[in-house]
Amino acid sequence: MAAKEKSDNEPDGITSVVPAPFLRAQVNETGKLATQTETTGSQDLSKLQVTDASSERSLSVGAAARKRRPVSPRPRPEAREDNSAQYCNALGIDHSLLNGRGVDFDHILTDLGWDGKLKDGKTADDLETDIRREIGRVQASSWLGHLESQEGQVNGLAQLFDRAIEEYTGRSVVYIEAQAEGLQVKVSNQKLLQAELQNLLKSPERD
Repeated sequence: MAAKEKSDNEPDGITSVVPAPFLRAQVNETGKLATQTETTGSQDLSKLQVTDASSERSLSVGAAARKRRPVSPRPRPEAREDNSAQYCNALGIDHSLLNGRGVDFDHILTDLGWDGKLKDGKTADDLETDIRREIGRVQASSWLGHLESQEGQVNGLAQLFDRAIEEYTGRSVVYIEAQAEGLQVKVSNQKLLQAELQNLLKSPERD
């Protein structure tokens, strides 16, 4: 009886439509896949967010560490007292020759090996040789600079001459030649006129 009642309650295909079991299973599987995809996507997003936050935190920590890193100060040149006037007076030299550059002169002597005394293994002759060599180098460099400036001036004059020659070419040359020919004609006419006047003066006057 129970089986009969159950069969009576189920659709018979005539009075109502029987749903296909395959479609039901496909709909159920699609719902499960969508649920799994949403869950996986949310997990991936959470992982990405965590990774980005950690990387940003590491970058900020690295930047802060670089900012906090102490910077070693550059060594400043040692300030020296200008005692050139005292030394020059002791040697009987006019200290005005240094033009107030005694400290620079002291630095140059230090570079050449004199720091109040000669360095080990160096004699006064060696110091004099180094000084003369340095003076020669400075003079050579100054002469080279002077020659370069003179060469630049010569090149400028050469360009001016070339420009002047270009301006006098063509029509200018023709005009100058025409003026010269006109002057020659004028001179010859003056000579002829002078000769005629002399002939008239030599001829006897008519009564």
